[in-house]
Amino acid sequence: QAEKCDTSTCQLPYCFCSIDGTLIPGGLDPEDTPQMILIMLDGAVNTNNFPYYTRLFKNRKNPNGCQIKGTFFLTHHYSNYYQIQELVHDGHEMAVSSISDDAGLYLKNSSDWANELVGMRSILGLQAN
Repeated sequence: QAEKCDTSTCQLPYCFCSIDGTLIPGGLDPEDTPQMILIMLDGAVNTNNFPYYTRLFKNRKNPNGCQIKGTFFLTHHYSNYYQIQELVHDGHEMAVSSISDDAGLYLKNSSDWANELVGMRSILGLQAN
């Protein structure tokens, strides 16, 4: 069982207590509290999901009027790099997941990890430039 949080010693940014999850750090009013929603997508971008992604982000804006954006963690298998390039052109962020999307990658050694991640970064740079 975890120890009870002591609000007198627990200070941001290293610690935050909220018994029921409703307290806002810094004692801000809910109306003055910025909200952040992260949209992260994992896997290949291709004709199966590209239309969904374009609909997801179309005509959606932040309160400041800026278009919302997403981060795509890409794999090589089945990716369409032309469509990835379109997403980059629209301002979305691309990150690498792996070449093979191997579910057992966590069991492999650092060399295998490097080959997957650095390899995917190289492929992305060459194909979706």
